[in-house]
Amino acid sequence: MVQIKIIQNIEEYTKYLDSVWAERNEVENHLALKHKGVEFDIVGYCLVCAKSSDFKITWSHSCGTIPNYREHLLCQHCYLRNRQRFLIHYTDRLLTDTSKIYLYEETTQFYKEFIKRNSGITVIGSEYLGEGIKSGTLINNIRHEDALKTSFQNDSFDLIISNDVFEHVADIENVIIEAYRILKLNGRVLFSIPFHVSEYETCQRARIENNEIIHLKPPQYHVNPVDEKGSLVFYDFGWDLLDLFRENGFRSVVMLNYYSMFYGHIGDANQYIFEARK
Repeated sequence: MVQIKIIQNIEEYTKYLDSVWAERNEVENHLALKHKGVEFDIVGYCLVCAKSSDFKITWSHSCGTIPNYREHLLCQHCYLRNRQRFLIHYTDRLLTDTSKIYLYEETTQFYKEFIKRNSGITVIGSEYLGEGIKSGTLINNIRHEDALKTSFQNDSFDLIISNDVFEHVADIENVIIEAYRILKLNGRVLFSIPFHVSEYETCQRARIENNEIIHLKPPQYHVNPVDEKGSLVFYDFGWDLLDLFRENGFRSVVMLNYYSMFYGHIGDANQYIFEARK
């Protein structure tokens, strides 16, 4: 199965990376040199589809030297990328017939696949559709929720899933507080984020004052499935994000490192998501 290493802080991460870097980096560099500038596939097995698959890799969103493996290795059956496939695989072991799950997305391929494989349990998804809309409102059959102030009651969910969302919220601490409020006791937040593994302090790129965006760094945008302008990046996260979860009530928050060539999980000698428990 996929190798998973639990990491609690930057010191543990550095020690772990030192132990695996040489061998894994050699393999990843070899692939990059062999397929320099051209699209290529890795043959493996998709744990979401439960069958053999080609994982497609292109050079988009890369530095030009090494592909952005995190955002590629796209399964040609379910069309989920590296980090998304692992998140679904890891979630499988957490769910029961009575689980109630909330996703900060509703129009994505990830949401469609998640719903398809968990049709027997309660799953709610949403998108952020704009300022001034009441959370819980349906617009063109899409549910709007503001992560800072959702429409859900206290203790509503066993699991919250966030795929590269937290970097786009204007106030990450209040989003954490809100997630804690709507989670049941022992509930979890599973989340992926662009993360600066060598930095302890989070860098805030923008903030909102008097309903106006103040840019502290050059504006950076990521693709948004419901807004062609994209989503502004407010934070470049460092390890103090884990402390922020702990300071706001979460009893545990860890980085889950995973790696497997066979299952299409490679890149930077390890890949990772995060898990916070109430």
